Amino acid sequence: MAPAPEACDCPGCSGAELDPAELIDDLIDGGAHLLGCADPLEAELFAANLLALGNQAGEGFAEALAGGIVPALEEIGSREALAVLHAVAALEDGTAAADAARRLSGTGVPSPGWVAELGEPVEPEVFLRFADHRDNLSVLVVTFTRAGRSHGFSVNVVHGDCHSAAEILLFPGTVLDQVTDMIQSAEGVSDLVITRSSPDPETFRWEVERALNARADHDREADDPAGPTEDDNPDYHLSAELLRARLRLLPAPSRPPARHGD
Repeated sequence: MAPAPEACDCPGCSGAELDPAELIDDLIDGGAHLLGCADPLEAELFAANLLALGNQAGEGFAEALAGGIVPALEEIGSREALAVLHAVAALEDGTAAADAARRLSGTGVPSPGWVAELGEPVEPEVFLRFADHRDNLSVLVVTFTRAGRSHGFSVNVVHGDCHSAAEILLFPGTVLDQVTDMIQSAEGVSDLVITRSSPDPETFRWEVERALNARADHDREADDPAGPTEDDNPDYHLSAELLRARLRLLPAPSRPPARHGD
């Protein structure tokens, strides 16, 4: 038998209040690690982890981030604090972190080497949809490239569960063929017939956002939304934050968002 999972002490799981001072200390420690990174995707994952933690902690985190955490980092004014601000600015749906990073850089604090690459445009490459003939499950696959580096996401969607996302796989773009082969290899299981299509970016964004939003609704409705289950992927919420930021680069869907359960 697998050992029992260790209890998570994040606010979402423990029910404890988020301690801003302790969080700032942790972010500065993380910023020290970011100074030695080469790939800006590592910085984005760091920020995605922060945003996922905040969203699981409860409502009001966006306000706390813009009104408390970002100003505190700017006041510290170290290279580590600036690295964190650059990372958060890359994923934040707002300008607080970006403005603070710009002001802090203007005072002469040097930015990490990956910031230049982080500022390069992120271009979508491939949009794929795999669905079984019974329309029970689908897998949505997308890849993005930036400054010669490529990465992708694979989203497993359960149609019978309000079309909610069950799992997100973040993978290097160089293994796209292996990912698609793995998906299509399920054809021999339970007489599945898998169809492959290439939706347009607008349709793809609509479907993925429907899946992410339904999963978020289910997590909020659950008695213990952030508590891990034996089959839970602990990286789901982190990957979802990064994926949402990537989806904002795609054309906004002309059709309204799907209602939960529709």
